[in-house]
Amino acid sequence: MKKIIAFLMCLIVLITVLSVGVVATDDVAPCANNVALWDIDFSISEYGHASYTVKYIGYSGITTGGSITIQMQKKFLGLFWRDVEGKYWELSSNQVNYSYQNVVQLSDTGKYRIVVNFTIYGTGGAADQFEKTAEAEW
Repeated sequence: MKKIIAFLMCLIVLITVLSVGVVATDDVAPCANNVALWDIDFSISEYGHASYTVKYIGYSGITTGGSITIQMQKKFLGLFWRDVEGKYWELSSNQVNYSYQNVVQLSDTGKYRIVVNFTIYGTGGAADQFEKTAEAEW
């Protein structure tokens, strides 16, 4: 009987430990040498107009510029992300603060995302490199 009770208690503890998840939020950001903030926004209108904004805010006297790549992807078979042909952009800036907005027409309904890679340069140390993604559905 003691073995059964011990087994059940172990099982309860195991289930409790496995049910506690780790929640990651965008509020926790990696440390950066040359930039104070980097962010993206992505939405799709009811008419299929995909709108995105990418931006970074640097440090005056430290940030010397940056490069940003944006790749739009569409969910394929509900499991995989596939690059959308013709929906790739490369941006560059020599400004301390930078913001870029674009709107593109989509041809098919579905779930989309943008994958944005930031590389921010400056005198604060090695270039900062970050990736952010945002999803939207039409």
